[in-house]
Amino acid sequence: MPGASRQAETREKTGSTNRQKLNSFTDLTPGDLVVHENYGIGRFVAMEQIKVDGAVKDYVKIAYQGSDTLFVPATQLDLVSKYIGGGGEDSNVKLNKIGSDAWQKTKAKARKAAKDMAGELIQLLRRPEAPVRLRLCGGLPLAAGI
Repeated sequence: MPGASRQAETREKTGSTNRQKLNSFTDLTPGDLVVHENYGIGRFVAMEQIKVDGAVKDYVKIAYQGSDTLFVPATQLDLVSKYIGGGGEDSNVKLNKIGSDAWQKTKAKARKAAKDMAGELIQLLRRPEAPVRLRLCGGLPLAAGI
């Protein structure tokens, strides 16, 4: 299918989400808001070298609500992305608390909202009077029967 390989290549690079993946810890500046896939929104503090089992390893230090701190091995940088939500870096974005279920609830709420919005769009496009005709990637027309 035309365009399918480009779409698959894009999906491989970014995963199944629209997260702003980090290529390197050098993409981060102290104070940047970041999102850990499992723990939520935190603030990048620094890269630190910590001796573990006799070997010095690089870790991303992320501060969370209160005095919570997470050290993410540099080898697991794929679990961390830059924050791209509303409000920007200078606003009062609420940091998550490690151990709280708030981040899991936020992710579930966002998934539900996206699913609901997609369903509404499909219903809208099923109407015969729908003024918009979508095109799929690769320029293939949308099937008339949706």
